Amino acid sequence: MKKVGLILTPAFIFALALMAQAQKVNTSDDRAETLKVTVSGVIDMDAVFRDGELIDVRGGNSASDEDEGTIEGNIRVRLDIELSEKISAVVALRTPRVGSGSTEVIGANAEETAVIVEQATITLNEFINPEMKLAMGIVPVAFDLRGKGSAFFFDPANSNSFAKNVGAGSGSTVVGAEDLLQPTGVHWTYRKDALSAGVFLLPAIVEGGTASGDEAAYGAWFFYSLETLSKGSRAGAIVAVDTFAGKETSVITVGGGLSWVDALTPGLELYAEVYFQFGDAGPVTVSGSVDTADAGGLAFQAGGQYNFPGNENNIWVGGNITMISGDDDSADGDNDNFLSYENVNDLKILEDQWFGFDLDTNYFAFKVSGGAALTVGSGAMKNNLEISGIVGIVTLSEDVLGTNGAFSEGLFAGSTASSEDAIGNEVDVNARYLVSKQVSFDGGVGMLFG
Repeated sequence: MKKVGLILTPAFIFALALMAQAQKVNTSDDRAETLKVTVSGVIDMDAVFRDGELIDVRGGNSASDEDEGTIEGNIRVRLDIELSEKISAVVALRTPRVGSGSTEVIGANAEETAVIVEQATITLNEFINPEMKLAMGIVPVAFDLRGKGSAFFFDPANSNSFAKNVGAGSGSTVVGAEDLLQPTGVHWTYRKDALSAGVFLLPAIVEGGTASGDEAAYGAWFFYSLETLSKGSRAGAIVAVDTFAGKETSVITVGGGLSWVDALTPGLELYAEVYFQFGDAGPVTVSGSVDTADAGGLAFQAGGQYNFPGNENNIWVGGNITMISGDDDSADGDNDNFLSYENVNDLKILEDQWFGFDLDTNYFAFKVSGGAALTVGSGAMKNNLEISGIVGIVTLSEDVLGTNGAFSEGLFAGSTASSEDAIGNEVDVNARYLVSKQVSFDGGVGMLFG
């Protein structure tokens, strides 16, 4: 069996910025405060090469087993609208990300390419009192402990369905389908001094027709700034109740973590998160009888990043340990696969939603990474070439059980063992060349082997 997965991703990304900045448009000079609209956007184009085995596992050309190159990407346009001092709105539109395992490709039937409403939010500032806000509509709620766009448990606007790993089977893990969801509802937030908190009611993250067919999330979160410990440090927690299509679905997740900036020495950040799940995970058949599966997922990550202080080249190194539970016995009436709206894309093949497998349950990984920035070209921007690399040593938390002692397809195709927990080792190298604040060229290669 072929043991190497390969992906190459040169990319071209730039913002649609008029006069090198987002533009503000007023309806009238004598009523400048009546309406302000700030227009911004992004064009993202990627040339991607994947080898045949990677495409097979993603559900692509399993018959031909051929390598494939595609042009992928999408377009985003965002309007930030100030209706008054206390009322604002955001409308963000995007095209589907075409070319990556989809029926759409750039340049084919372009007039039929859908435009998707990514965000449509009305925000009431100073709602009830100056510390409160109320956002309504398609609201991008996320619980991101480190604040770096890599939510470990909850970010439905940048994730797949919460239910994708329900009932996946003994020790199995589901390769994610590409998707971005539209969390619709209300989000109340409160911020004062060191405390920030929020309550979200999102009854239609995935619209399923009747209310019982919808995927929904309800919950609350808080962050507390630990400025007395060090600037930028904070602790946070979240409790969420997630429901999805099917009878008796109500998965409760409780968890949180700590991010300690300048821990022990300047430049060192240490962080940790842990989440526990319980409740009902939908119907399951046990010994011929239909019962309700008990949710029992567990997820944990801990890591650190050291930014060398006083270094003009922004040299940094990091490490991370991730453990996400899997289901070791699908016939016992429990669902121990951890379920989430995660947005972790550290490893290009194993974790990235668009380029790779997007594995997010039954997963154990040890990752080491590092990077630096260099100044290239005369008169260029300082540190305009960013380079980074990551090594991931990855296994399954629970063995995948084969059918009759054999695996017919996927990561373990051709194996005759009765169970397997190895996934492999991944090495990625990435580079970004900043032409300006609005334009960058990105390139990367990921290799999975072992």
